[in-house]
Amino acid sequence: MYFNLETLSEAPACCSTSQRPVGVVDRQEGFQKYCFFNEISYTATAWSSLTLRTKALHVFSDNNLAIIFDNLNRKFNKYRDNIKMSKEQLIVGLAILIMALGGCKPGNPVESNKNLKSGIEAFNKGKLDEAEKEFTAAIELDKKNSTAWYYRGILYVSKNNLQKGIEDLSEAIDISPDTARFFDARGYAYISMSDYSKAMEDYEKAVAKDPKNAVYINRRGYAYALLNDYTQAVKDYNKAIELNPKYEDAYSNRGFAYINLKKYDKVVEDFSKAIEMNPNNAVYFNSRGYALSNMKRYADALADFDVALRLDPKLADAFINRGYVFLNTGQFQFALQDFDSAIKLGSITANNYNARGY
Repeated sequence: MYFNLETLSEAPACCSTSQRPVGVVDRQEGFQKYCFFNEISYTATAWSSLTLRTKALHVFSDNNLAIIFDNLNRKFNKYRDNIKMSKEQLIVGLAILIMALGGCKPGNPVESNKNLKSGIEAFNKGKLDEAEKEFTAAIELDKKNSTAWYYRGILYVSKNNLQKGIEDLSEAIDISPDTARFFDARGYAYISMSDYSKAMEDYEKAVAKDPKNAVYINRRGYAYALLNDYTQAVKDYNKAIELNPKYEDAYSNRGFAYINLKKYDKVVEDFSKAIEMNPNNAVYFNSRGYALSNMKRYADALADFDVALRLDPKLADAFINRGYVFLNTGQFQFALQDFDSAIKLGSITANNYNARGY
């Protein structure tokens, strides 16, 4: 029998207050009620696929049933010449069979979000194992909880379990493909795996979805820098700073890009700005000192290296950079001491030994 989709809009009689189809959740009562479809053929002729899909979207929080109907509908259209029953009979019959076999379980978003909240609280306190259990429980309660997949993904990345992190973040993206932060997080995971091309793809998507987000633009710039495209990196850092003139990371990242472009005057400008925002960062002083030494402003460079080493006495790069300034100014004994200090800190390279024997 074929259906008139224009006239069929109500559920079959078996779906009264006392009876519900298998697996349907009564949201008001807060628990599952079941009924037995003892006449599948009757149901197939009484409830159209269109109506069932509408019911599924309303009743099932994870939309699994609706997805099943869409897939079956596409299959029917592809093989319609080989199927001897109506589309509605085929789709409804198979869907009910799937439900009866337990293949379409409703989600529980309310309880899922409770676990998610507990997981976030544990994560923020550094209790990673506890957080992982809560995020996993949230996912098991609602497979479509994209935020739970996201948080478990970034948790795995923080544990350096990068592949599992990428898998979870990909699940989050599949569920919510318009959420920019999911692409941003997966981009970071790819950077951690040294897969800079894939990281760039994700940052491109994050920026496309949120073009005014200075953080995403700055991180895309960082991906450009890792791909040795420092000119394009600077463009992104410029835009990030334009959007947020107090963005410390964008200034320091642009400073490093300018080092690679050998634009040392701009390096000095950017790290001076970064130092204004964070005067206790030894790396900033060391980086500005490196630029000053390349500009042959040795006295200013030595002053910066001295500050860097006062802030971080184990910063081997500062010993090396200061050692070269001492070499260039004829202070060989001081240079020797600095290179020895760098070697003791584990910064052992052929250049360091060569410089020591200068």
